[in-house]
Amino acid sequence: MFTSCPHCGAAMDDGSRFCSVCGRPIPAMQEEATVFVLKPGTACLEETDECISPPAASPPALSRREKRIARKLRHMAFEESASEDYIDPITPPRQRWKIRLISLLVAAAVLSALVGALFVHQTVEQAAFTPIEAAYESLAQGSPAALQAALYPDLCRTLEDLGYFRPDGSWSVQLRDWQAVYGAAFTAEPALRRVRWIRGSAKEDYLRALEREYLLSARAILLLQVDYTVHITAENADASVRKSAYTAYCAGSWYLMQETF
Repeated sequence: MFTSCPHCGAAMDDGSRFCSVCGRPIPAMQEEATVFVLKPGTACLEETDECISPPAASPPALSRREKRIARKLRHMAFEESASEDYIDPITPPRQRWKIRLISLLVAAAVLSALVGALFVHQTVEQAAFTPIEAAYESLAQGSPAALQAALYPDLCRTLEDLGYFRPDGSWSVQLRDWQAVYGAAFTAEPALRRVRWIRGSAKEDYLRALEREYLLSARAILLLQVDYTVHITAENADASVRKSAYTAYCAGSWYLMQETF
């Protein structure tokens, strides 16, 4: 193979160190660079055994069913081999049953408390309505005895002193008015609509008003304003009237805290 001299351009053999025409030394030919090609999908060089392996992908998470099957297979293998060094790498979460049991107990307690509070609330409201039922029963029977038992004792004594239950008193006047409208025989059935719980300063203000008006001191644990509807049935007329009254829980019983109802 022939090459040319880099100084004079004369043709010369490919292995000569000096030019045969100008005599100048020929610089050594640079060796061609070795080209390395990467294998597809790797960081490994073809001419070396050293590879830069990509990071191993984490194994996919197993579902509960797959874990259960894997445990069964390992236990079967353990029983067949009877190896004493066998350790199950996937242990079932046996400690979670305590947390679940506590959560269920707490949820049951909260639910029971809510149901119990609702039941107590309804029971209290129904009990607070009984004095009003007794008051209208006294009108229907034409006898004030049921009303006297339903009134707060101190209030009942004060009304008796004021002549409330006399033949010409307020109760008798109310009874005659009803008989004039509905006839001598009628029934008055009150039906509970809504109960308002009187608390705080509103409760104290009402009790002080009772003390000023009737000179009585009531120690009411609970005070409620009861809204109700009275269904009146008679021979010549049927009617429904909406009214409200105050009842209070005092000394272990529910009482009517007003003279009008």
